[in-house]
Amino acid sequence: IPIITPAGLAREPLLFIATVSAPPASYAEERGIPLRQGGRRRVLRGVRIDVLKEELSANARQMASTGLLEIHTAAADYRMELQFGGEPKTMLDFQPELPLSITWPRSG
Repeated sequence: IPIITPAGLAREPLLFIATVSAPPASYAEERGIPLRQGGRRRVLRGVRIDVLKEELSANARQMASTGLLEIHTAAADYRMELQFGGEPKTMLDFQPELPLSITWPRSG
């Protein structure tokens, strides 16, 4: 997996690039990828990462400029939010034990 975060930059999130550009649903059947899941199907629509430092490496700035993720600098603490689906949102926040929150569309 190609890692784009420069070595030694612990203040930045570990960013890497998947070498596959298609969703698993489009893979050939012979690959044997399990596609069934329990519950409603959801698609990851966004990733937000909060970091403490205002200075980011050129690699992190370039990744953020693609629109694949949002990087917010000078945050109060490190945090990541995974965003599924559309509005209105329901949120599950794991803080303070884990700097992670997940949002998804409200049912009904």
